[in-house]
Amino acid sequence: MISRRLTKNGWTVWHLMSAITIVIAAMAVTWRGWAQIIELGVTRPVAGHVFLVPVVAVWLAWVRRKRMLLCRPSGSFPGIVIAAVGAAAYVYGDKRVYPWLFHLGAVLLPAGCLAAIMGRQVLKSYLPAFVVLLGLIPPPIAWAEQLAQPLQVATGSLTCWMYSLLGSTASLNGQHIRIGDASMRLNDVCSGLPMAMSLFLVSYGFVFGVPLRMSVRLVVLLLSPISAIVCSALALLGTFWLYGGMSQEMAGVWLQVGEWIMLLVAFLLLVGAIRGLTWASVPIRRYTLSYDQ
Repeated sequence: MISRRLTKNGWTVWHLMSAITIVIAAMAVTWRGWAQIIELGVTRPVAGHVFLVPVVAVWLAWVRRKRMLLCRPSGSFPGIVIAAVGAAAYVYGDKRVYPWLFHLGAVLLPAGCLAAIMGRQVLKSYLPAFVVLLGLIPPPIAWAEQLAQPLQVATGSLTCWMYSLLGSTASLNGQHIRIGDASMRLNDVCSGLPMAMSLFLVSYGFVFGVPLRMSVRLVVLLLSPISAIVCSALALLGTFWLYGGMSQEMAGVWLQVGEWIMLLVAFLLLVGAIRGLTWASVPIRRYTLSYDQ
């Protein structure tokens, strides 16, 4: 049924094959930029969130899949503009040695080519999935360091406060946190920015995967740094609790596992909060569904 509807709207196998071919060609042309993005994602913790971006993009495209039934091939100009900007950014960033611009061009060129083939209506219907691809751009080192430090300090302070409530001695001295007899550097036990970026992506995927009011979406996204601090503090709480019985390396592994667990917990809390507000008839959705009444 879906294929018939798409055919009636003017879609053909040519559109699919052309889209796949041109995206592969664009990524091949910008392969050095993609290679750097993958390398930085593997070697630099602050860029580790780039591997979460494709998951969120695919999720957002999947939940919007039925919108293709309302789209027709039309207006490739916006996609051409995006592709042209991407090509210019890629060349200029490469020649002028601007890594972030170089990576931006590598991301925009294939995305623009895809939008050019699929048309303006598809770009509009799947805009959140296109926008999240900007998360593939690794943050500049200087920018990352400036944001990471206050996040780490806030996480350390919150962790000390939690331990104080439990009756333990806790203090934060510069970049060192001491809980009882254990003392560790914040840089070793607190990711800061990576956790914030990952939680932002999770929040972004959630709020744009559900028909919420734009104001609700903005509130959730703006609160994601605070949520990241709380989640990191809880993960750090468990790390210090186990630190006395394990090596520092194992504590670091536990911290990473704990942060992924906290991402899942944060997602489940978002789901629970939205369902609770919907049950309470709080107008948070763009549309009132029959089973909400």
